[in-house]
Amino acid sequence: MIHIKDRLSDYHDFMKKLVDDHQMVLASDVMDMIEQIKDDLEQDEKENGWIPVSERLPEESDYYMAYIYNEILNKYYCRSEWFSINNNYYGELVWIDLKSYEKVVAWRSLPEPYKED
Repeated sequence: MIHIKDRLSDYHDFMKKLVDDHQMVLASDVMDMIEQIKDDLEQDEKENGWIPVSERLPEESDYYMAYIYNEILNKYYCRSEWFSINNNYYGELVWIDLKSYEKVVAWRSLPEPYKED
């Protein structure tokens, strides 16, 4: 998230200067800014790998590495979890096999399987 925070700070300073100078911003400038933020998000995900569930959920049903908070033990741990789209009666996005006291905080794609040389 550091790239996005830095980018937004730069945009804030840029926009403040425009406002202070009574200048206009073109829609194409804003579209360029949005594209840069999207690129930064992709870069952050590549560098870190973990995606907070508060930002987004997986787009496909599959196994993912989940960073889980256990409310009873007050501990965090990682494990592979199945994420399902439209799994329950209400068509909600759900993590399968979580206990009632567990909460997925972040997720990422599973790493490539180990291969011997």
